[in-house]
Amino acid sequence: MQGSEDGRHWRAPLSVAVATLALPLGLLGWQVFQLLPPPDPPPPAPTIVAERLDPLPTVQPIPQPTPIATLQPTAVPPPPPTLIPTPIPTPRPAWSGASSFNFVAVGVDRREDGEIPRTDTLIIGNLDLVAHRLRLISIPRDLVVEIPGYGKDRINSAYVYGEQYKERDGGIGLLRRTLEWNFAIPIQHFGMLDFRCFRTAVDAVGGVFVNVPRPLVDTRYPTEDYGYRTVRFEPGPQLMDGGRALEYARTRNPDNDLGRIRHQQQVVVALRQQLLQLRALPALPAIVGGCRNFQSDLQPLDYVNLANAVRQLGESDITLSLIDEQMAFDGVAPSGALVLVPRWDRIRSLVRDTFPPTAVSAAPLPPPPATP
Repeated sequence: MQGSEDGRHWRAPLSVAVATLALPLGLLGWQVFQLLPPPDPPPPAPTIVAERLDPLPTVQPIPQPTPIATLQPTAVPPPPPTLIPTPIPTPRPAWSGASSFNFVAVGVDRREDGEIPRTDTLIIGNLDLVAHRLRLISIPRDLVVEIPGYGKDRINSAYVYGEQYKERDGGIGLLRRTLEWNFAIPIQHFGMLDFRCFRTAVDAVGGVFVNVPRPLVDTRYPTEDYGYRTVRFEPGPQLMDGGRALEYARTRNPDNDLGRIRHQQQVVVALRQQLLQLRALPALPAIVGGCRNFQSDLQPLDYVNLANAVRQLGESDITLSLIDEQMAFDGVAPSGALVLVPRWDRIRSLVRDTFPPTAVSAAPLPPPPATP
């Protein structure tokens, strides 16, 4: 009984195999047979004379081949679709530094490679990633401060002294100590860019829209060759390219240095609005190429992670402040240079009102003895 069942198990697959092979061969044989000529008729039977006639042999008809049934191809089901797993995006590493920190953004007037530039723009800030707040205070470059080891001078001289006299951590190190002493703000991070980087960034995003509040004429705008020329701005909203935006950010007449700070803040806000738009993404390679002199204690990946956090900030989450005419007044240095004389009580009140308590030192540190 077992053998009979085994036989059936073998016969079923064997029948399928034979049929699969025989039917195509039979079909091909039938097609060939249709092309052959019909057979000749048989010759007449001879007459035989004999005493006794045997019956004529019976002529058997030539059997015709039985046509083989046309094989209908078995429908082969299509292969199942290949399932492509949905890629899981790799999460971008988050900022791994402190959730709240102070920084200084520095813009320098570098006209030749290798020279020691002066700081033309100074902005101290605090970024709080927990409270989702960005607080900025612009400092005029002509503000007279106490530079540790060098006495009273304009704040834009601190970087030069640090570089020229090889201070600890160079110009940035002396500038950070100057800010902490005068503003009671410890600086954890810094970023420094030159004018070429600024022009490239503005041009790469297609320019910035700035509303000029009133006519401006600066007859002593500094040129690349250390000369002067006249720069004019008509009032009203206008699109500025990198060069024009730089002129607007640097011009001071008929304003003093405080008016220039207001121009700089206008341009910074306009540039941020352009950078936050998606069309600014293809501009990143051009910006990176034009900012090869950019310096910072942070790595490029840190800036990417911080940019993702800052990108989520709304206009109401950003505070822009500046040291204005109520906090400093015009003066003249012994050298004849125009300076701004600070009112420190008002300036430090601004710092306390702008920055969170944890970002401000309890008291400024005393400066080291002045260098002879």
